[in-house]
Amino acid sequence: MPAMRGLNYTISLGITYIKCILLFVIKVVWAHIPILKNKLQKFEEKINKVPYQDFWHVYGGRKHFVSLLRILTSDLDKTAKLGAAAPNCKVATLDGRECRLLDFMQGNRPLDFEKVVRKFGKTADFLTVYISEAHPTDDWRFNNNVEILQHTNLKERCEAARMLEESCPCPAPIVADSMKNEANDAYGAWPERLFIIQQGKIVYEGGTGPYNYSLDEVEKWLEDYQFTDAMSCVKFDKTVRAVIFKSDAPGIFCAGADLKERAKMHEQEVGPFVSRARAAIMELSNLPMPTIAALDGHTLGGGLEMALSCDFRIAADNAKIGLTETRLGIIPGAGGTQRLPRLIGVSKAKEMIFTGKMINGTEAVEIGLAEYGVLQNDNGDAAYQHALKLAEEIIPRGPIAIRMAKLAISKGMEVDLNTAMSFEEGCYAQVIPTKDRLEGLRAFKEKRAPQYTGE
Repeated sequence: MPAMRGLNYTISLGITYIKCILLFVIKVVWAHIPILKNKLQKFEEKINKVPYQDFWHVYGGRKHFVSLLRILTSDLDKTAKLGAAAPNCKVATLDGRECRLLDFMQGNRPLDFEKVVRKFGKTADFLTVYISEAHPTDDWRFNNNVEILQHTNLKERCEAARMLEESCPCPAPIVADSMKNEANDAYGAWPERLFIIQQGKIVYEGGTGPYNYSLDEVEKWLEDYQFTDAMSCVKFDKTVRAVIFKSDAPGIFCAGADLKERAKMHEQEVGPFVSRARAAIMELSNLPMPTIAALDGHTLGGGLEMALSCDFRIAADNAKIGLTETRLGIIPGAGGTQRLPRLIGVSKAKEMIFTGKMINGTEAVEIGLAEYGVLQNDNGDAAYQHALKLAEEIIPRGPIAIRMAKLAISKGMEVDLNTAMSFEEGCYAQVIPTKDRLEGLRAFKEKRAPQYTGE
């Protein structure tokens, strides 16, 4: 693996220099042809490239060669790791004020990513581009690019950072690295790199430079993260007694993956995409408290796979429900081929999947796919209203007992009966020392409703 990585670096370095030489030759030729000279000048102004007279001075020297090596190897040395605590290194704001990174983050939720902010402002704490040295040998071209070839002090570095902020098409909050290059050493941020930090932990790492990531990329990631993060928060919140999944879109619970988006995916992207969906739905199925899916509309593909991972499904009579992937030449990939036959039987599941047929809410109840069927109301939320009533029946019961009962049933159904009985024994043992068990006995003796606290 190290040898292969070294080969990739060598190839990348070679390609970079070939591009540099070709660009240099082309620019020299263009500059000496009067007809094309004016076009070249306009082209330079538009893309802000290095003038050909300074090209070799900027790109042909030892500093650029070293910079390329540092860019290629920075990922190997950085201490910041995805999922780990964010290094609290020293940085500088654009006005030159030095501070610690996590202190700078306080109150800095996503700023200029307007589209992302509107949708995910409560999810991501911070989006930032870390600056190392932001001069031409970092591959950034500014109007005074030849003037700032090296940063001898923090003022020059912050000036270069301000240039980046002005030129970046999707600007994010920017900090400059300290003169000791602490952010570079910690984050491999040479050149610039995008990170998302949530509660002091690195939860996303983008490509180098603001031009190498897109809002769509960040938005897609945040959609996945928002769901899994919500699952994580709920999972460990002992005050949550039941969870209802509903949609705000009229007539739709979840219609599955965005087919237009899937059509644009390279085949190498499909596998990771499906894996993330599978992992997210698995998180849902592993929630310790009861989960209810309110199917007030179309529930197709991945949407049905999500509903299948819930403990209960309540379907409105007008809902369209199905695993329709075979119509597209694929199969359900987020648990549908496994959860559906366990719920309605192998033969019926094969029929639904092989034909890609859709059924309504009434039929879903008849075959055991949904526990309750309801007539849709004028507000289009009949299933949700019924889900609330079911949750209200569950909430007064002992929360620890409910969680242990769910664990015993879910795990027990995956193994043989003798092993399942051992699971039940273990779960029963968990409720014996609880305050809720004693409260239940006292309430029964005193002929009153128990007041369970989840302890």
